[in-house]
Amino acid sequence: PQNPRKEPVAISPQNQALIVLSARNEERLKEQAQQLLRAIKEEGFSDRHLADMAYTLQIGREAMEERLAVMAGSIKELEEKLQGFVRGQDNSNDLYRGQVKRSKDTVAIFTADEDLEKAVDAWISKRKYGKILNLWVKGLALDWNKMYGAAKPQRISLPTYPFARESYWIPKKELQFATSTIAKLTPLLHRNTSTFSEQRFSSTFTVQDFFLKDYSVKGKRIFSEAAYLEMAREAVSQAAGFSKGQMEIRLSNVLWMQPFVFSEEEFDMHIELIPEESGQIAFEIYGQPGGKDEEAIVYSLGTAVLNGVPGESMQLNLADLQVQCSGRCFNASQCYEALAGIGIDCGPGYQGIEAVYAGTKQVLAKLTLSPCVLDTHDQFVLHPSLLNSAIWASIGFMMDSEECETRLPAALQELEILGPCSPAMWAWIRYSEGSAAADPLQQFDIDLCDTQGKVCIRMKGLEMQEDTEESTYGDSVEVARQSLAVPKKQEAFEMMTFEETWQEKALSNRGPAKIRTLVCFLSNADNQNKAAEELQTLDPQTKILFISQQPNHTASSHTIYSISRKDPSAYKQAFQSIREEYGEIDGMLYLWPIEDATCIEDYSVIVYLLQSIAAVKLKARRVLLGAQFETGLERCYLDSWIGFERSLGLVLPNTQVAVMYQENSISDAKSTMEDWLAKLWAELQAEKLQSVFYQGGKRFV
Repeated sequence: PQNPRKEPVAISPQNQALIVLSARNEERLKEQAQQLLRAIKEEGFSDRHLADMAYTLQIGREAMEERLAVMAGSIKELEEKLQGFVRGQDNSNDLYRGQVKRSKDTVAIFTADEDLEKAVDAWISKRKYGKILNLWVKGLALDWNKMYGAAKPQRISLPTYPFARESYWIPKKELQFATSTIAKLTPLLHRNTSTFSEQRFSSTFTVQDFFLKDYSVKGKRIFSEAAYLEMAREAVSQAAGFSKGQMEIRLSNVLWMQPFVFSEEEFDMHIELIPEESGQIAFEIYGQPGGKDEEAIVYSLGTAVLNGVPGESMQLNLADLQVQCSGRCFNASQCYEALAGIGIDCGPGYQGIEAVYAGTKQVLAKLTLSPCVLDTHDQFVLHPSLLNSAIWASIGFMMDSEECETRLPAALQELEILGPCSPAMWAWIRYSEGSAAADPLQQFDIDLCDTQGKVCIRMKGLEMQEDTEESTYGDSVEVARQSLAVPKKQEAFEMMTFEETWQEKALSNRGPAKIRTLVCFLSNADNQNKAAEELQTLDPQTKILFISQQPNHTASSHTIYSISRKDPSAYKQAFQSIREEYGEIDGMLYLWPIEDATCIEDYSVIVYLLQSIAAVKLKARRVLLGAQFETGLERCYLDSWIGFERSLGLVLPNTQVAVMYQENSISDAKSTMEDWLAKLWAELQAEKLQSVFYQGGKRFV
């Protein structure tokens, strides 16, 4: 007969659970804590599981170099302490931290004491667990079974050790052999190249693939925006083990960073999936055209959410929409001729538009899968041909315009997948709320339904950005295709209008995270010395790195990166070096405008800075842009900087950006720097980073 389930060991504030975690380094230890937090949430662990969790971690895991121990009388208390540890708060009651190597001499003294075992037994009997955990985190070996006697808890399934995120490359010859002998997973995902540390899929595309050979922009054959969406969907679906009956996936904050211009016989592309604490899955689609040793180029990124079983279906009234969109009708030839006129060339595989019907601020398009790719229908959920045709059916808004402008997909707020594309579909396209035909950056909402009106795909906030580049599309990697781009034509000052609503508000409490590594944009040596002195007085453990727009000709004890202000690649090189040397950056202060007033008007520096953070994947938690003004014109420029804070969620979802500025009322440069540093440090560590304006000793938000 089976053994009956044991009654769980009761845990309470008087009989606390001893949760122990260890790892090879601090980064892995924090990942251990995050994994345990996710397990508590996903598995629904409660107070009755605490003893089993503690016992499993005590006897079922190898004790490593970096150690953490927590005493908790409830699941809620455990979660709070683990969350505090992840955020850098190591000073909680009943939380113990230690390193074995650093404490080996101390532990050696205790282990040499022949009465130590008796002392440990006495501590156990008197429930003085803090003394035991304090020695364990320093390296003391313990027999955890003594804690329980005969009534031992049960071992349960918990997360194991998180391995480091490292890439392992297969030699090119082996890779070519593998791709030729192993069947492809799907047309857009060829193989699973995941390691212990990352979830990744890779593909080797050739000129024979219809989604490559039949789509070009301004004479350049590129990977279509629609194909990126299906690639991301398929990767998430494969990783989650979804079948076609469980396919509701929502993509959000999708950004097409830059096009992949196809110029070789074949090329490799990868998609990495990164689980977020929020439960979302971040994805990045990238390649390394120069080889595995060259810098990776990110072509598209975004996030995905799994919704499990599809929700309630939606229905469009096609008859009503046809009446509303009966103003003008354009056949396939007219549409593709108009698209060719703005540089969009769709070959046979991408010619899915059968007719476009234009109404007032809306367009209805009839789509049919081209006969030459009809046999590929079952191979996709988001068929690139149909999705691409739905996007470019927006040409219906421009057919009656005297000047048809090239507008390229730049970003997508949300894509909801309710079902697969069918060979024949309708696309209902309209301007998103707040968008209009005259806007340089237009937004559309698109619903795709089958011939019965059942909605399969919903696209919200598709941004079509005007292409103002005179050069051939894709010639320059530096051409921005998102909201970070610097407009070619600046509006005259007399056309600029601002409406300010500032409210006085005291600075909130200091946030939980420490600033361990800080990048500071300062060029003047005296200012660098003053900043280092003041900031390290505030926190001696903060490592300060300087970025200067002047060569460093004199000896300095500071770490200084000298770059050319007008060279975008210089920012990338500096950030790449910082990332390799220091990893994650907790804070970044842009203070060049305090030294050089020309930086106030020249906001291209901010654009290069933010683009480079995204390009090299530098984890910069907070970026604070600081400046002071003397004239009303300078004040207007600084007001416009706040737009960076409000528009960067798609590009840098894990980086907070804000502006801090004030009127220049202190003539003494030394006093100015002291005043700035005190305020900047306080703002950078606030619970919430937000744009602020200081005036007359008061703080406004």
